[in-house]
Amino acid sequence: MPVTLDYTALGKRIQRVRKERSLPQAEVAARAGVSIQHYGNVDRGQTKVSLEALVRIANALGVGTDQLLADSVYHTKAVFCDDLAKLTANATDTEIRAIVRIAKTTLRLIREEYREKDSWE
Repeated sequence: MPVTLDYTALGKRIQRVRKERSLPQAEVAARAGVSIQHYGNVDRGQTKVSLEALVRIANALGVGTDQLLADSVYHTKAVFCDDLAKLTANATDTEIRAIVRIAKTTLRLIREEYREKDSWE
């Protein structure tokens, strides 16, 4: 099965991690050994990034590449569970109940669709 990297989603994840750590683009670029122009384009999801540069950027941010590539890798349950935990960390009980109801309904619909097609593609 061919894999298509979503560079826009990759850039958003890189940018989110950088902002969570309050790091300026220039500092991450310097730590990763890439130009500020190239890093800025990667951070905005406007360019492709080599595997070597991606690893250096991940190291500069202190995260694994799996976390950055979560939108392009199939076995990333732990990364998305962590995203969900962060998303709901400050949610009220009412919001959590609503999220659980929505998730249950969505999961049921996804599974029904999957059974009908007998594949995800």
